[in-house]
Amino acid sequence: MKFVFDLDGTLCFDCKMISDSITQAIQSVEEKGHQIYFASARPIRDMLPVLPKFLHHHSMVGSNGSLIKNPGSDIQFTASLPSDILPNLLEFLRKIPADYVADSDWNYSSTLPENHYLYPHVDPLKVATNLSITHLDRIAKILLFPKDNFSKLLHFVSSLPASIVCHNGEEAIDINPLGTTKWEGLKALGIQDQEAVVFGNDLNDIPMFQKAKEAVCIGNHKIVSTYATDTIYLTNNYEEKISSKILSYL
Repeated sequence: MKFVFDLDGTLCFDCKMISDSITQAIQSVEEKGHQIYFASARPIRDMLPVLPKFLHHHSMVGSNGSLIKNPGSDIQFTASLPSDILPNLLEFLRKIPADYVADSDWNYSSTLPENHYLYPHVDPLKVATNLSITHLDRIAKILLFPKDNFSKLLHFVSSLPASIVCHNGEEAIDINPLGTTKWEGLKALGIQDQEAVVFGNDLNDIPMFQKAKEAVCIGNHKIVSTYATDTIYLTNNYEEKISSKILSYL
């Protein structure tokens, strides 16, 4: 069987680590010989610090599907943002204004201040270089944080030739290459329709849920849960419930 796990809000709830009970459940999946995939909005660089080292050799989808990594291979792009959208986007961001994190396959460009909640979680291991956005060869994803005028920024980026995702409970916007989804990333890794059990929690997980054999929604997202075969609410020992659900498929 194939298992696909989102990270933040699905397995990890503090942006730093996965609980022991969930880690042990996933270890049991591995020991039974099932295939494990991780699919995140994070770039693969920032997925690795969250995962225990014994899970680093599994296949990964990063940046909402723009990046993939097979065991033993380098990080690969499935698609990148067209460079000609940058001048108008950057000019608009200066007017709004907004902070951003733009990710390439490894290096990145960030304007986040040190007091921003996401700042400690961008390249926490300090293994990459923060470059000017115009010096990134290819861009897998841009994450925007408007300081004001969220709706105005959303209206502008929605006109771009790109895929746009708004994060649940956050005034943050992901800009990905047009047509890029986590499911497209999984397909590039060889997963087929109705082949995987998928655990996720947010709008960017819906394309995976639509193609899953079983889909488990973590939390009470009203839209995402309509695509799920089961929902685990974030109440009363929810990490143990997630662990039990994972083990129920073995």
